[in-house]
Amino acid sequence: ELYSYPEKLQELFSERIKKVSNNIYRKLHEKGGATLVSAIITKDKTLISNVGDSRTMTLKWNKLNLVTEDDSLAFNATRAYKGKKLSEREIEQLRFNRHSNEISKYMGKKGLDNIQSYMINNRSYDKLFLFSDGITDLLTFDKIKLISRTTKPEFITKTLVETTLKTNAINPELDNDEAYKYIPAGKDNATAAMYSRR
Repeated sequence: ELYSYPEKLQELFSERIKKVSNNIYRKLHEKGGATLVSAIITKDKTLISNVGDSRTMTLKWNKLNLVTEDDSLAFNATRAYKGKKLSEREIEQLRFNRHSNEISKYMGKKGLDNIQSYMINNRSYDKLFLFSDGITDLLTFDKIKLISRTTKPEFITKTLVETTLKTNAINPELDNDEAYKYIPAGKDNATAAMYSRR
């Protein structure tokens, strides 16, 4: 029945995420944890939840859009400073910030609350992506779009992961103590999932 009531489904899903996080905390006492990004697709709406710096992106007409916002020190500080939604370039530059992977929320954090939840119209995208930061720290928006456009749908996520594992990210523009100039290929878990609308 919940399939027809996305608002209620999203509320219950957020409560379940908190419960799972509390169970992780009881077992590990903040000595371990994980990020989370998830999507539930109903008839007309897609429900998205994230904890940490894994991301949801949508693609429509070669326009790649970041739906989620990272629970990271760098993302939060930049967003607060800019006072507006960040551009593709600003988001891409954040991966070189030394605080980009210092997350403020994660599964297993004591008293996790305020789960980031989003509800988008299914017609707003052709493809829906769920990425761990191992993907988005190494691949640019343009690279993700190129692979999505030139690869058969059944091979897109495999190609994204394989490309991540052999692509280094280099930033010649930033040269200060707060920035990395180089991110090595395969530096972190690279996970990609995709839903393609027909």
